[in-house]
Amino acid sequence: MATSYDVIVVGGGNAAMCAALSAREAGARTLVVEKAPEAWRGGNGFFTAGGFRFAFKSFEEVCEIVGDLSDEEKASMDVPIYTEDNYYDDLMRVTEDLSDADMALTLVRESQPTMRWMKSQGIRWIPMFGRQAYKVSGRFTFFGNLILEAVGGGPGLIDMEYESAKKVGIDVRFEAKATRLVTDPRGRVTGKPTVVLGYPVRDDSGAIGGVLGLPREDFPQFQVWASAIISVNSAWERGIAASVALKEYLAAVLEERRAHPRDDLVSDLAVAELDGERLDDEEIFSFLRLLLPAGVETTFRSSGNFIYALLTHPEQLDALRRDRSLMPRAIEEALRWEPPLLITSRVVTRDTEVRGTPIPAGANVTVMLGAANRDPDRYRHPDSFDIFREPKQHISFGHGPHMCLGMHLARMETRVAINALLDRLPNLRLDPEGNDPHVHGQIFRSPTALPVLFG
Repeated sequence: MATSYDVIVVGGGNAAMCAALSAREAGARTLVVEKAPEAWRGGNGFFTAGGFRFAFKSFEEVCEIVGDLSDEEKASMDVPIYTEDNYYDDLMRVTEDLSDADMALTLVRESQPTMRWMKSQGIRWIPMFGRQAYKVSGRFTFFGNLILEAVGGGPGLIDMEYESAKKVGIDVRFEAKATRLVTDPRGRVTGKPTVVLGYPVRDDSGAIGGVLGLPREDFPQFQVWASAIISVNSAWERGIAASVALKEYLAAVLEERRAHPRDDLVSDLAVAELDGERLDDEEIFSFLRLLLPAGVETTFRSSGNFIYALLTHPEQLDALRRDRSLMPRAIEEALRWEPPLLITSRVVTRDTEVRGTPIPAGANVTVMLGAANRDPDRYRHPDSFDIFREPKQHISFGHGPHMCLGMHLARMETRVAINALLDRLPNLRLDPEGNDPHVHGQIFRSPTALPVLFG
């Protein structure tokens, strides 16, 4: 392995590996540091379908990207053109025109070149016959203009990216402690400024696993199960298999705790009693299946949103550096301003009416937490990030009997992470020459990358 690198990519999912391949193609000596063991590489990309949407002017362009469609397969497909204008209109419609117009236009224009570039890096594409297609008059039509997927879905995509990385000489270190690679003996980051790419390194299931009293050596497996359960809509069989595996694991733990209680949450659930009744095993399993994945997605995204807010408001970042007693209110303001989850669902308990629209009891409703958190009737200048504003309760953790049961843990994890970041990265700031960062997402929201300088 090289002893020095031009680019260090943190994370081992699809976005991170594409960044690494691009950097290597440009001639940079590139290192990928992945916290997970090699067997669990790939991040959330491992649990996706591996499908990509792109603009095209003709069916021939689709065939060129696939490369080896038979005449019979071509004849079986009904694929109308999907222009950049079509893609852009769809993108803005589903985001209700909230997407940054310039960034959306760049995404659309670069969609097909990106597919072709990924093909040049060794990624192979096939039609999504089994996932997105349905037959009309004997020919396959693709729902939502989502036509192609990587061979093998998300796992296949990850395998091909790592295979390509190996071929071009990208160094990859698994089970890496990134701070040990770049910190001095006092824990401060040294060396030349660099660009941090990819999602924040996550260990949220480890924190929850500690509360449950589970063995630390099993924490990486919890991360895999949690990610699979969260991704069940896009990878149903994998998500269900993870849920079953988690239940089997917890059954042995619960049996042991009933016999030998400890000072942990599983023991508390095993012996808890109300009016002479105890929770049965299935109730405990259901609770723990909810709790373990709960913070994996939201906590790392909320931390990313918080970091983005501070970096784009340097005067408030400086104030927080000087006075850490501001941290609790800063965390609450970040949760209000950019919650990691925009919506939640509820069942209406009685007939009601909202602004002239009747809603019957029993109806399922989806409410927009992000909009409520920016209600101008409640918050002055609601679209501004301001850690000094008058504190008022937000609803990023929900409200009432269904308040997020992990909210205190999430706050603690965020506080620890941001304090460590401020301590270890002196003079942390956005890189003015990096890509303009944004928070993205229609349901889950966070920045995909934050180009920074420090030191």
